Order: sequence, then C-alpha cells, then structure tokens
Amino acid sequence: STPRFVSCIIISNDVSSDADDFAYGYGGGFYSSGEMRPVFIDCQIDSNAVVAGRYSGFGGGGNINASNGGAVTTFTRCTFRSNTVTPNQDAFGGALYAEGEIELTNCLISENSSVGGGSDFEGKGGGIYSLLYEDYSSESKIINSSIADNNASSAGGSSAGGAYFEGNNNVTITMFNNIVWGNTADEYTSIYKVDDV
Repeated sequence: STPRFVSCIIISNDVSSDADDFAYGYGGGFYSSGEMRPVFIDCQIDSNAVVAGRYSGFGGGGNINASNGGAVTTFTRCTFRSNTVTPNQDAFGGALYAEGEIELTNCLISENSSVGGGSDFEGKGGGIYSLLYEDYSSESKIINSSIADNNASSAGGSSAGGAYFEGNNNVTITMFNNIVWGNTADEYTSIYKVDDV
C-alpha cells in the first residue's frame, strides 16, 4: 500500500520506555513496516524523540522498516528538525532511520541528534541512518536537499553527524546537488559509508 501524507505536521511525539521494560525504541514521529511505502509531501517532522530505556533507539523523527523489498519511500519538500534518539544503548538516525530504499527531494534535515547511552555504545547518523540490503534494495537518493547542524555523539564514540550509509554489495547511494555542512561527530563529521556501498 502507498499511504500519502500531504502538508502534515508530525511534531512533539515520543517513544519512551523505562529500563525495566527491556525495550527498543522505533520511530518517534512515525513508523512504517512491511509492504507499506508511504509518500510524504510538504510535511513537517519536528521535535520528536525516541528514549529507549534498556536497549537501542532507531529514528527520532521516523523509522522505516522496509527490508523485504518493494517500492521506494519518498519525501518531497519535507523538514526533519530537532528530532532526537537518546537510548540506553546505541543510537541510530536522529531524524530518520531507514531499512530499505528512500528518496528525499528538496528536504531539510537540520539540528537532529543521535546520542548513544554510554561508554560501551555509539551514536551513528545524527541526521540519517540508511541501511540497504542487496537482495531487496538497489538505490536510495538524496537530491537538492540540505543536511545541516546535526550531531552524533556518545561516550563510546560516534560517527556521521550528517548521514550514515550501510549496505551489502551492489547497492547504491546517490547524492546530487545537496548542501552538507555544520554536522558534528567524533569521526566522519558529515557523511560515512561502509565499503560495500
């Protein structure tokens, strides 16, 4: 299915749990899974949070779990601003965590943060964390967009303040005519990709 979100405001939502809940946290603003491939147009996705009490957190603004293949999840003229992931363990994707193909066009990813939970854990992808699988996904695209002033941090180390790309062989990340600046992390302050991407 392809639900459409047009001129929507997704703001100040949170996914939270206590340490005793033994829970992970997924998608502070929205969560999409399975065959669903939503379309977001002119949406504001701001100030959402994932606070996972015991384990890791994924996607402060939103989480896409589309690793079983299908069409692309698209964002057009959307803003992701001031979303956070602050779990007890590893933190992934302050604005957006995506397993599966995504396409962002004319979007702003700004002032989001991915903050790991201590000296044994990491923060990755202050803005975006993208994971592609060879069997199901071929390409994600970021076009005419700005990724600015995002932060990944943790006492255990952090990488890719702007965007973190991970995948198996034969997958592609295409970035065209973007502005990437002012992002911070311990390593790879702007963009990081694993060798296979």
